[in-house]
Amino acid sequence: MSKCILSLLLALFWLLPAQAQTDSWQAWLYEAGTGVMTRVTETGEVQTFTLPRPAGFDQYPQQVAVGHNGSPFAYIVYNSVSFQAQVVVSSSESILGTFNLPLTISDTFEFNVSETIFNDDNTALAFGYSLDSGGWAIAVMDTQTGAPVTSLHSDDPLLAVLGVPADYGLTPVVRRFAGREVIFTLVPTGTEISVHYDSYIWNLDDNSLTASPAFPSLFSDTFSPTGITVLAVYDERLTNHSAEFTFFQANALHIY
Repeated sequence: MSKCILSLLLALFWLLPAQAQTDSWQAWLYEAGTGVMTRVTETGEVQTFTLPRPAGFDQYPQQVAVGHNGSPFAYIVYNSVSFQAQVVVSSSESILGTFNLPLTISDTFEFNVSETIFNDDNTALAFGYSLDSGGWAIAVMDTQTGAPVTSLHSDDPLLAVLGVPADYGLTPVVRRFAGREVIFTLVPTGTEISVHYDSYIWNLDDNSLTASPAFPSLFSDTFSPTGITVLAVYDERLTNHSAEFTFFQANALHIY
């Protein structure tokens, strides 16, 4: 058995992309209470700075999205009195752009803060939010200016024709922004653990919307060099112990 495992590991090693064996790595640590970001590299280098907050906002978010190759940073700041929120894109301690949000229930940043919400060259950012007044929206923002590029709203006639739900409390969570396509998942507020979610591909060029089987679960991660995504999902065809779990048991890994 040990020889078989060793042989398998050696085979996997040789199948890894060349860059995985030579490239250095870096990791970002974030302190939500103070807004301090700390960068740690393979060589032991440590860089620390505080995320900038625009005037009128006194609360830092719980999570921060870091763009491809370690910059820029995207996050939401709040005013603790008015509950006004603003999406901020920054580079170290400099603000690149901001986007004012209406009063919301929840947003993309509560579920996904990976580099996948940035487009390929970090020039645009896609995020969704659930409106406090009902309905939802997805916005694409220019990361250099904060200017809105385009948006999709739940009351768009196209969505009604396609049967896409616009129920109160649904949050469109952006899962991936690649090329001219934004993939998002509709997640009911307060029920972020589910067996299956519906996802859609929004094409920015022709404003079309198609169903996507890519993200049936929130439990996923994408390997940037290859674009391969791994998801933990529930598969009733496999042996499981769902009766022993409060919600459900993720008993399978799906790869695409």
